[in-house]
Amino acid sequence: MSRTWAELYPATEADGPIERAELVRADEWLALAQTLANHDPQRLRALGFSRDPDVLARFVATVPGMLTAETRAIGESVLARIVDLTDGLMALAAARALERLTARQDAGAGAAWWVPEDLDAPPSREPVSPAGAFTREDVDRVFSDL
Repeated sequence: MSRTWAELYPATEADGPIERAELVRADEWLALAQTLANHDPQRLRALGFSRDPDVLARFVATVPGMLTAETRAIGESVLARIVDLTDGLMALAAARALERLTARQDAGAGAAWWVPEDLDAPPSREPVSPAGAFTREDVDRVFSDL
């Protein structure tokens, strides 16, 4: 478990905007923290999650201003997970950042309203191939960490 935690742990010394890959890694790290909070809170404390307010504060301060259409859902997930995992001022700050994002999206919703159109042809019935299948190394890494 410690290896997965360390691998997903977000960079703490970085300045400036957060790269998409780091945002995805942070979302996975926070998802792991949520799982531990629900099923093994002692392990979460042992891993030092409560000692990470600077990492969480960086996401709360940086994420709302750097999101694009491509990273919006990931950023919202990161902020929602921080709200779920923390309390006090950190949870309040993350909740307000999430509210501002939602308000911004609602304000722009009128201009970007989708108008349905008829399809030219029925959808294909061909199966979709998986885009990112797990490799043997991915499976081995996960099992070795258990």
